[in-house]
Amino acid sequence: MSIWRNGMEFLAEGERTPEELVEFLKTGAMFRRFDQMLCRVYLGGDLAARLEREMIRISGEAPESVNRKVRNWVKGKHIPKNRETLFQICFALGLAEQSASWLIGTASETGIHYRNPKELVYAYGLRSGLGYQETVALYREIEKKFPSNPNTAFAHEEQTGYQKVSDFSA
Repeated sequence: MSIWRNGMEFLAEGERTPEELVEFLKTGAMFRRFDQMLCRVYLGGDLAARLEREMIRISGEAPESVNRKVRNWVKGKHIPKNRETLFQICFALGLAEQSASWLIGTASETGIHYRNPKELVYAYGLRSGLGYQETVALYREIEKKFPSNPNTAFAHEEQTGYQKVSDFSA
């Protein structure tokens, strides 16, 4: 979930006491749900139809399964937890990088992780208007140029999901 603009303005106005923050969270904070954010970032009138069509094409999953998932996302019954699925949704809707980051941040702890090599390539793909398959192919090409070994960022990211600054020293 993410906080609506009025909540962000309240938080940005200056320092708040812990009591003010607790009161804000109890009474004034309005959070955006994933289904609301989907409607906010995609203004087309064919949200469910486009998601179904494009997710079937991108994911290769059975149409019945995709249609059920999309219905649940759009109706606010479920939120995709897998970041790969979230990126697929962003590509399916043709979102810009910033809108994609907002949508991903609504369903997970943060938006795009720019220190994660795969997500960095996804951000580039979104920014450049590439399709999902083209972006995945680009990521695979980059992996070939940086073969997996314990000292590369790509290998370390795949093993642990994060890397230390010291991993880049040679």
